Amino acid sequence: MKRTKFKTGILAVVFCSLTFLFSGDGNSIYADEILTDTELPVGRFSFEEKTEEADDEDYESVEEDDVAEQSLLRMTGISADDWEKYGSDYFYEQLSDEEKKYWDDLDAICEKYLTTETDAVTTNTGTYRMKAISGSTLEKEKQKKVLRMFRYSKPQYYFLNATIYTITYSNKKVSMIFGIYPAFGKGADRMEETEKVKAQVDTWQKQIDECSTEDEKVQTIHDLIIQKVEYNHDLVNSDFATENTEYSQSVYSVLCTNKTVCAGYAQTFEMMCNGTGIDTVAVTSFDHEWNKIKLENNWYNVDCTWDDNGSDNVGYIYFLRNDDYYDTSSSYSKKHHAEESYWEGYLPATEMDSVGSPWISVNENASGSKIGMSCYNKEAEIYYTTDKSNPVTSGTRMLYQSDFLWNSSEYPVIKAAAMEDGKHNSAVVTKCLHNYNASILADAACEKAGTREYTCTICGNGYMEEILATGHTVEIDPEVAAACETAGITEGSHCRVCGKVLVEQTVIPATGHTPVTDDAVAAACETTGLTEGSHCSVCEKVLTEQTVIPAAGHVPVTDAAVEAACETTGLTEGNHCSVCGKVLTAQNVIPATGHQWNEYKESGKIKRKCSVCGKTETVGTYLDVKKIQLSKTTYAYDGKAHMPTIKVTNTAGKKLKEGTDYKVKKPSGRKNAGIYTVTIVMKGKYSGKYQKTFQIVPKGTVISGVKAKKKAFTVSWKKQAKQTSSYQIQYAVDAKFKKSVVTKNVNNTKKVKLDVSKLKAKKKYYIRIRTYKTVKVNGKSKKIYSGWSKVKAVTTKK
Repeated sequence: MKRTKFKTGILAVVFCSLTFLFSGDGNSIYADEILTDTELPVGRFSFEEKTEEADDEDYESVEEDDVAEQSLLRMTGISADDWEKYGSDYFYEQLSDEEKKYWDDLDAICEKYLTTETDAVTTNTGTYRMKAISGSTLEKEKQKKVLRMFRYSKPQYYFLNATIYTITYSNKKVSMIFGIYPAFGKGADRMEETEKVKAQVDTWQKQIDECSTEDEKVQTIHDLIIQKVEYNHDLVNSDFATENTEYSQSVYSVLCTNKTVCAGYAQTFEMMCNGTGIDTVAVTSFDHEWNKIKLENNWYNVDCTWDDNGSDNVGYIYFLRNDDYYDTSSSYSKKHHAEESYWEGYLPATEMDSVGSPWISVNENASGSKIGMSCYNKEAEIYYTTDKSNPVTSGTRMLYQSDFLWNSSEYPVIKAAAMEDGKHNSAVVTKCLHNYNASILADAACEKAGTREYTCTICGNGYMEEILATGHTVEIDPEVAAACETAGITEGSHCRVCGKVLVEQTVIPATGHTPVTDDAVAAACETTGLTEGSHCSVCEKVLTEQTVIPAAGHVPVTDAAVEAACETTGLTEGNHCSVCGKVLTAQNVIPATGHQWNEYKESGKIKRKCSVCGKTETVGTYLDVKKIQLSKTTYAYDGKAHMPTIKVTNTAGKKLKEGTDYKVKKPSGRKNAGIYTVTIVMKGKYSGKYQKTFQIVPKGTVISGVKAKKKAFTVSWKKQAKQTSSYQIQYAVDAKFKKSVVTKNVNNTKKVKLDVSKLKAKKKYYIRIRTYKTVKVNGKSKKIYSGWSKVKAVTTKK
């Protein structure tokens, strides 16, 4: 409901309303309808057509079962959900099977948008549209016809705008679908708006359901729409410049914004009538939209837009009228009610007319308020009630014959309707002594006015008035100082309530760096130096990087060897740096050479004598060797020589002594990666020769990065070329590398990256790496491996 607001743009409506002229003696004289060529509001926004190329994946695959289910539900009168009943199948039933299939596909996609949080498709220009339809063989012009009929038959899909997209594919097929208003492109946002639409529909439906006849229900729907909204002249005058936020071509403009044009009036009327069970369609001319409705097996025209005269008095001139009336009442009406060509052959005949609504006048004289009633149909009879009942069906109705005094305290509401044989009854008109209660429908915001509704406690009629905008609540946005490299911003302000920026913050340029010198550092024998550099004293950022000066290197001096004796150790030759004194080559201890024993038996004992120094000793009884162990069998290459210690025990469990019971022949080298053999030669009371091996494996490496790609990944690692022949990479689908393990060898030690492809999409893989070197053992090649690196994981892309 709305308050009277006479504006220049809508005065024309008043001139086409039923009018009373008054004679000199004060009696009311009814004048026939004043029908001229005065312009009444139109405002259908013509479809805008766009073409867009799309990927072959850009279409909605509508399952045949879904379409079959929808067709079955439609045939049996069962709604797929609470929304289906608000649309019309009148045009659908006249289509071919192929056209129906395209309609069903459109319906399935729109129903998905209406009932789920599915996001719409973003177009190449950043707007939104429906998903395209796959595989239709329907030619383009027929698609367009079905698309238009669908749009005017399914008003519940409020998110559709007036843009038609022709989607072209590489296979030369096309799919024509509708655009979607920007505010409804994201599914989560759209679901919130859907709830608002349904809430208003449900509120109205409760009022409609209170009516006892179809006539009452239709008139209630007609009046609810007109009383709620204002015609949006500003939008039409701007050539629909703000249509993306006004939604005038959708029921949303009526149900949720209170401003609309003819498209909003007509589609909302269609939606509520069909939701009430009364078959109704919307129809269009080149610039206007109205309705056709079926009552008692007869079809009528209804034009809510032209019945909205901008005041509390709802008009009924264009309510339940036949085609002849629309074509003959004025040339302007005929022009703007001439249906577009694609409706030809599909529209119902509207031959039966209705009686024009009566007019109730109140004339004040000395005896009180006198009620008069008139109707432009001279043959019509006017019936009225004073107990708020329907004058068409009520048993208390009275036939109007002459003016009568109005006892408003006893019966404050008078309802009247005109009736005539061969015509549909008129709409019911009401005269009331209003008693209004006020309630706020929408609070005022900073820049947006609110709405206060006044409702009559007697008849339920009412109006709305605007609540002035509150204005902004200013909050200061503090200044942010600029830094060396980052800009700052000046002080600004915004509204604490709505968040709007009131004073924009402008950029303060960065201040630049304050450099400080970083002194050079001289290089030493083993430690590197640094060149001179600089950094910022404010933010500490390095401005001139200090580069590394290589170490100077040592100046070696020889340390002479010391010869070992039988029982005293010696030293190998070594060297040290004459500058810093660091030992460069350590002098290794040369074990005592040991005696050169010659065993002999004497007095039941085993004795021996050294052939070098002549020392003699008793050996005792002879025992055999039981076990020989190395303290360590594997070393990682570190550039140093390695030699495990040796433990030899006899059969009595006694640990034997090196040099006494055995001597060790160490393998040469023992620095580089390889397999080394230690020879143990028994002596004294023991005899025999034994060999044990240990290995120096290459130094391992680590994975430095893994990058996921489409059905692939790239692994990179830290270079490790010393004493290394190759890298070995393994990847698997489980972290323990128990199944589906793939091994890749990289024989170029300079290479630090490997691309692995032909994998499964969106699959998690585990990756590890190690180094190895190929060495010769007894003339044969053998690989020795480092330990595995830590495992990294990566998930391939789709």
